[in-house]
Amino acid sequence: MSLFYFLSSILLTNLFAEPASHTEYRVASVTHKVREHASLDAPRIGIIYSGDVFEVGPIVGYEDCAAGWAKVAGGVICLVKTIVVEDEPIDLPEFLDVLPPLEEEATTLPPVTPQEPAFMPVLFGRRDTDHEGRLWASVEAYEQGDTHKWRLKEGKDYRFVDVHETSKGWVLERPNGSVSPMSDIYVYPVSRFQGRDMNQFPLSEGNLIAWVNNPHGTAVYWDEGTQNSGLRLERRRILEWSPTEEETDYVKIPMGDVDGYVLKDDLTLWNAMDRPSAIESDDVWIDADIDTQMLAVMQGDDMQYVTLMSTAKKGHKTPLGTYQIYDKSVGWDLGSREGSDDPYYMERVPFVMHYYPRYAIHSAFWHDNFGEPASHGCINLAPKDALAIYQRVSPTMPMGWQFVKQHDEDPGTVLRIRNADTTGKTKRIRP
Repeated sequence: MSLFYFLSSILLTNLFAEPASHTEYRVASVTHKVREHASLDAPRIGIIYSGDVFEVGPIVGYEDCAAGWAKVAGGVICLVKTIVVEDEPIDLPEFLDVLPPLEEEATTLPPVTPQEPAFMPVLFGRRDTDHEGRLWASVEAYEQGDTHKWRLKEGKDYRFVDVHETSKGWVLERPNGSVSPMSDIYVYPVSRFQGRDMNQFPLSEGNLIAWVNNPHGTAVYWDEGTQNSGLRLERRRILEWSPTEEETDYVKIPMGDVDGYVLKDDLTLWNAMDRPSAIESDDVWIDADIDTQMLAVMQGDDMQYVTLMSTAKKGHKTPLGTYQIYDKSVGWDLGSREGSDDPYYMERVPFVMHYYPRYAIHSAFWHDNFGEPASHGCINLAPKDALAIYQRVSPTMPMGWQFVKQHDEDPGTVLRIRNADTTGKTKRIRP
């Protein structure tokens, strides 16, 4: 029996149940909007999707909702089409138990390992001119040789919520349960790139941050260019370096118990800048520098996490300014403006953090150009980085929710977008 029919069958007995007077867990058979106060006309401050477990408090009213409005984090929710459950809400949707492919035209998916844990809640693919995009009603229908029912539309990106290894090969499952064989779609390879967590890998006192910008990597020397160590640092390696009083073509980097040297021209050096005047010494905020294509989560003046980003490519713009993250989503649809010369649409892109209308920090599964301009204007991050940033910034996502807006008790994290030392106007959208 499906979750929907199970919930519907007991709805009538649950609808007028004794009002909740204490914290309990519930699950809904339909998507629910969390409201600012007990009215269907009240502003929406969050979304809880069908099948997600969430926490509720006491009933606060019955206007417009026969089952009662119950308190939830930062707002209220109408309890129609919800039931009490013993399961506890989870922080994030479950990740797939396989990894996305690393290369194009993969026929299998890598397994999750302790060294390479799961990090994607979904996979993405598309039907193009080289792929048939056939869809079967279910895994069982595909395995028993039934005729396919539908085809994916050509040129559109699709989200797949589960994977199955069958006797006839790997198939990917759509949210409605239909499946398509991997051979019938282009499955996006996904970058494994990830930035540096300063709590896990702290900087030595006095050292600064840089990244290797040479496409071929950079050689490490034991002195300034004459004695090659035989080591080579790959492109996009984020490393620390030690400033010296003398200007040379090389910078010194720590190599365990000794120091090494690399060409300064092979590096992009983080350009530190004073925090905005509105930021207190303990405040968490984000500093994004278009010039270096680097993004850092800061606490006051201390760097907590740093990574590479992709801002607007040629013909597009990432506007400078001081912003504020006003909503966060586990997954959000992203699309171009109507009539765009470069149309696109991607459903439920993971870990989206809006800071201005139509501008967001979000994961990018469709390219691996982090450290170079590549977006339509948003700040693109590798999926692992998008998750890390999402978990560090406000507003806080309540357990079991998949979308939340900032409110007075939980305002969004401040974001400064600059180009080296050039900053823009303050454009913060406050609660």
